[in-house]
Amino acid sequence: MSKLDLYQQLADLKAKYPERFEEVVREHPDWFQIIVDEQKELDILSRVHSDSPEGYCAFYEGLHGIKPPWQVIQWVNEIYKAHEDGLGYTLNGYRGSWKSVSISVDFLAWRIGNEPRKTNLIISANDDSADKITKAISQIIEFHPFWKKAFGNIVPDDGRWSSNGYWVVDNSMPKEEWAKLQAGVIDPTLLGGGYTSTRINGKHPTGVLGIDDIHDLNNSTSDTERKYVVRFVTTVLMKTVIRKNDKLDTWVLNIGVPWATDDTHRVLSSSGAFLASNLPVMRKAKEGDEGAVYIDGVNEQTGVTYDDIKGWWILSWPEKFGVNTIKKERGLGKFDFWQMMMMDLSSAKSGSLKYYIYPHANVDEAWPTAGGVDVPYDFKERHDNQTKLSSFAMAFVSKRPASGAVLVGGVVDHPTMGQAFNHMLAAQSNFVNWIFTFCENVGGGRVFISAARLMFPHLKIMGSDLGKILKLPGEGSGKAKNKKTRIQTELAPWLENGTILISDLDDPYLNLVRDALDNFSELNDARADDRLDVLDAFYHAVKGIPEVLVGQRFDEELPAIFKKKQAPHPLAGRKNR
Repeated sequence: MSKLDLYQQLADLKAKYPERFEEVVREHPDWFQIIVDEQKELDILSRVHSDSPEGYCAFYEGLHGIKPPWQVIQWVNEIYKAHEDGLGYTLNGYRGSWKSVSISVDFLAWRIGNEPRKTNLIISANDDSADKITKAISQIIEFHPFWKKAFGNIVPDDGRWSSNGYWVVDNSMPKEEWAKLQAGVIDPTLLGGGYTSTRINGKHPTGVLGIDDIHDLNNSTSDTERKYVVRFVTTVLMKTVIRKNDKLDTWVLNIGVPWATDDTHRVLSSSGAFLASNLPVMRKAKEGDEGAVYIDGVNEQTGVTYDDIKGWWILSWPEKFGVNTIKKERGLGKFDFWQMMMMDLSSAKSGSLKYYIYPHANVDEAWPTAGGVDVPYDFKERHDNQTKLSSFAMAFVSKRPASGAVLVGGVVDHPTMGQAFNHMLAAQSNFVNWIFTFCENVGGGRVFISAARLMFPHLKIMGSDLGKILKLPGEGSGKAKNKKTRIQTELAPWLENGTILISDLDDPYLNLVRDALDNFSELNDARADDRLDVLDAFYHAVKGIPEVLVGQRFDEELPAIFKKKQAPHPLAGRKNR
């Protein structure tokens, strides 16, 4: 029986047995469920055109088939409060909290349905990121069945529907009337682009200006580039919005994660022109607090304990990000976790980097070994007129037979170029299974590599770029712009989980490495520091042998006295009620 036939039969039954209709229908569960679903959809459709948080929540439910989670309801209420006060809205929310889908996609699509005559702009770190958002919105408008029920009169404008600009038409009126209403509108209904894109030049969003993850690894670790992004948002982008009666008329929404104490979110938050909101994946609590959960901090796969997450916490979304998921996220690295999940840069950058020692007596010089080189360069300090030469540093990283690797030694020196080549030749000779020497292939490093190959054709040297140390399938390459960030975000997780160990040998290079990791928070990329040089050499050696980064147990080959297995805390995962 088709749905249309069933509706007709139900209508006949209601006319024939008005008093017993509900009783009859309940005898047929499939009929009853259809009626319930129909009534639910009618209720949603009756609310979806209301320009209010309730209207958005109805749209969300109709679109996804579920009610919005609590944080989405909070965000939309905050967005409305900000707009009513003539303010913009800026949000730092943890990765996976659905902020981009719920705000940049769903909220903007809903605004287009309610205000199809207005123009909307999405700005991201690059065109590709912006296109993903505008494409998602365009597909809702073009294909989603709920859109056709809620806003069936708002349809794509044939011939003007691409990433260069999406235009809609309200076909509830004659085309001539619509054209007359839109005569003064020169911008598309929806457009997206990176902050450097020529697409967005001269655009004035009358509906929504969405700024989604405008900071990334490429533009945030460089002071110059990060400040350019902030200046673009504050002095260029904010001048394109529409104001009425001395208040913002354009909905201005900025979402992302924190990158620096002077990034866009921080600057907008302190401007007085934005309502600021922050949502970490969990908040510190005390035993006995309602809903508090104890996290023992133990990574069961590696035996490593993360002391920074040990204790009582209130989880923001325990159904999706429970204790086990949080510990796995923490296992990806301290810096990444506290930045991307906890919205806390001070904790991300504070203290030391965790690492594990390996007995030098257990090292076999026959193990395959790779070298990493950080070449010297002139370094002018920012606060004085001195120009210093950074150190030449070379790391030796040996692959363990079962898994992982060990930093077994290295060189730190201020040599001539010829002496630097001799250090590399000596290492290649001393380690019988030498793999390659990996050297940064940008700037002076590229010249260094060319000279080495010209003078010593038999020298095994390869270039090492500044992309990720281990790139996952489908992941963008990204580039860290300074040594400290490379160590924090790429090398540190493998030290912390014990995949890469450090020899306990007492030698100048290894002593500097251990000192650098123990006092990492005091290292400053703006000043010459041998400790950053030795760490960067270490980084390039590990980057050259990504096959060792397989996440094996850190203690597989360690003597028993070095093993750090730990029984689960008796309160682990317990929740106060």
